[in-house]
Parts: sequence; structure tokens; C-alpha cells
Amino acid sequence: VLGEFVSYGHFTAKELVENLLYNTSSAKQIFNKNFTDLGVTEVNRVINGCPSQVIVGHLGGYIPADYEQSTIDSWRTLRDNIASVLPSWEKAMDYNNVDKTKLEQLLTIFRRRLSLADEVISTMEKKEWMSDNLQSRISADETDAKESERLTKELNK
Repeated sequence: VLGEFVSYGHFTAKELVENLLYNTSSAKQIFNKNFTDLGVTEVNRVINGCPSQVIVGHLGGYIPADYEQSTIDSWRTLRDNIASVLPSWEKAMDYNNVDKTKLEQLLTIFRRRLSLADEVISTMEKKEWMSDNLQSRISADETDAKESERLTKELNK
């Protein structure tokens, strides 16, 4: 969250605060609970032979991410489902009549999806914003889901 205010004139620190609080829009910004950081700078210049001062204030703050509980629950369900079927597919590596290459591909996908689900759940529970990298892996997960379905069907034949 970002904000800015500009004030013109020569002020002492006390006068500047009084001026900012007198102005309704700057007072609203200063007291906005989302702003946790404030930076103020001033520039003195002579413009058309007249000494001028411009004061600029920047406000900033962090708003944590907020995810729907149903979205978090959906990712938990995915994680739990994969975690529940993974051991039986891992045991299938002991069977002679299974295509080990396809099974290894399936296991790799399951492990990748499980890891992704854990990371997404952790990010959401901490109310952190998702990185571009995480968002792109979430987008790619649909391809993994379709591929795991295809491999599961083939291996179950």
C-alpha cells in the first residue's frame, strides 16, 4: 500500500505536522492503519527569484494476503488425497508386471504435486503473497494433474 502527500511552504517540524493534520486528506492518510512507514523529504529552490520549499511525504505499508478458507481446504484435500495414494503406488515398484517407466513418471508427478500443495498451504496459512514462481507452478499443476490421471489409467489396466 502506498500513499503520498505534498506540502508547499517553509515550516518547522511542528508547523508541518499541524498543517498536515489540518488538511483532511493528508490527515486521513497519516492515520490510516495500513500505513506503517512514513518518509519525509524537503527540497529548497529559488524559483523566479523567490525561495520555495516543497515537502513530500511517502507512506507505505504491507497488507497481508487473505485467502478464502475453502481455497485452503481444497489444497489440503489435494495434499491429503495424494499422500494417501502415494504409498500404494510406491509399493507397486515391487511388482514385475508393471511398466516401471510410467510408474516412475507417476511417482515423480505425485511427489511434485505433494510438495507444491504443501508450499501453497504454508504460504496461504502464513497470509503471504504468492511469488510469481509459485503462481506459475500452480498453473503448470493442471498439466501434471491431467498427466497423472492418464498414467494412473494406463497403469491400472
